[in-house]
Amino acid sequence: METILQDAADAVREGALIVFPTDTVYGIGCDPFNATAIEALFEAKKRPLEKTIPLLVDSITTAHAIADISPQCEALLNTFWPGALTVVVPTTVAFPDGIVKDGTVAIRMPAHEDLLELIENVGGVLAATSANISGEDALLTYTDAYAQFQNVAKVILPGVVQTAEPSTIIDCTADTPTILREGPVHI
Repeated sequence: METILQDAADAVREGALIVFPTDTVYGIGCDPFNATAIEALFEAKKRPLEKTIPLLVDSITTAHAIADISPQCEALLNTFWPGALTVVVPTTVAFPDGIVKDGTVAIRMPAHEDLLELIENVGGVLAATSANISGEDALLTYTDAYAQFQNVAKVILPGVVQTAEPSTIIDCTADTPTILREGPVHI
């Protein structure tokens, strides 16, 4: 697995797309600072441009480095990360179009050891969203991910997803966090 993780990290650094299992569903991602890669990600998913791409991070420390984390949000991260919780928070970093919406980013730390290692190897942040065509069901197996993205992803990692349900999304931009999408984390 070490070799394919290195191949995936190299692909991200080269500006290519990769597909990988997460703790929730299969994901597709790229370098969050490479505008060309972000465009390719939107094209591969046929994703509407108004739907931004979330970020996966390798730690709460990295989340603090790219976003303004309120005490209420910090409590959620300490309780549910790593895990199936995505938080929408004000960003403190300039990202290419497609990542930031109204000054906010969606971030998550997955509970998947190999994926966390990969994210750490590419600098701590990976632009990533579910591996599926926008509006269709998320992909749950390597076979399905390979069939869907073999022509657009440079590396497709094998593995198994754990919950088969997209993450819970919580807006942490106000004093009281608000659930935007129900998922496996119940608050």
